[in-house]
Amino acid sequence: MNFIPLLSAAAMIFFYVMPCEGGGRVGVTLKYYKNPAHRTYKFKCCDAGFFGCSGGCEAYFKICATQSASSKTYSCNLGTKRTAVVGDRDDYILNLGKEFTFTSLQEFVNLKVQVWDHDSVLKDDLVETFYSSNRPWSPGNGHQKIALRHKSRVVQITLDLEGNKVCLPRWEGPSCKRCVKNWFGPGCSTYCVPQDSGELGHYKCSQSNGTKNCLPWWFGNECKAHCIPHDDDDNGHYSCAPDGNKTCHNGWHGKNCTVFCVPQDDDIRGHYTCDEHGGKVCFDGYRPPDCVDCLLGRYGANCSLSCLANDTYSVQQEGYIYCSDDGVKQCKQWWHGPECLQYCVPHDDNEHGHYTCETLNGSKVCRSGWEGPSCLDRKKN
Repeated sequence: MNFIPLLSAAAMIFFYVMPCEGGGRVGVTLKYYKNPAHRTYKFKCCDAGFFGCSGGCEAYFKICATQSASSKTYSCNLGTKRTAVVGDRDDYILNLGKEFTFTSLQEFVNLKVQVWDHDSVLKDDLVETFYSSNRPWSPGNGHQKIALRHKSRVVQITLDLEGNKVCLPRWEGPSCKRCVKNWFGPGCSTYCVPQDSGELGHYKCSQSNGTKNCLPWWFGNECKAHCIPHDDDDNGHYSCAPDGNKTCHNGWHGKNCTVFCVPQDDDIRGHYTCDEHGGKVCFDGYRPPDCVDCLLGRYGANCSLSCLANDTYSVQQEGYIYCSDDGVKQCKQWWHGPECLQYCVPHDDNEHGHYTCETLNGSKVCRSGWEGPSCLDRKKN
């Protein structure tokens, strides 16, 4: 038994994508619809009479749009749109457009288009459902047109799909997976333009994240600090720090690392550290510039003892001392004792006495044959 198509719905659908914040818009336009038999997919009259169908379907359309990596998904994640009732003649040239926004570009746009018969008394009847899985994006960014046809026992639908793929801002390529020039990193979110100038810096851009990679011998965040490592007496002895500053090799000092100085602590080479310019800084008590000998007035191990000389008597210290060239405290002539406080002048006469002076404490030591406090008395046999 041959069946005559009862519904012929031709919908010309134009897909177009326009950029917006974070995505774009899919446009669907119904261009033509025809149902000459005035029946639903169950072969039921939309408006039954005594002798068959007495009127046409009061048709309206529901469009479910799904964007997915699968051609078999119809979740309507882009939304469902409904048109108004177009009439009951079942033969229309249409220009009904609906738009659906999206936030990411995937491979398929799947459509479920339903034709419904509006009933003001009873519930609406489904006339037909049409499923279509499409790749409306052309291999490049250009225009693409696809002719689709659907035919069943009672339904024949013809559609034209037309699509333009427009990559989101900062993306390009056949699948919009490549960053445009000078944009890098996740989401093409980092802007970087390679430079090689004194004003803007000297660097290339990392393909993975857009960070600046300094050209050889350039350093710093903006790659404006120039530094070439050296290890010779003409240019210096240094490496280059991340900020471009010179880092002197061990023992080298000064602006260009040309002054050699290594801290020492022995009696032959000296007792000193080194300042930032490479100069010797003597340990406490040692005499510059070689830091080998003690300072005047200092003596003993590590020049740790001091000798304070005075040339006149004073209230604070009654005595008469001086410091030798090697820093040892010495009593001046006729002064004796640990603090040189004892005055004693040797004599050998009947007026002052006959004695010498004890160095340690300044006491009188009678000469041979003499005795008494001032050694003025001859010893008796």
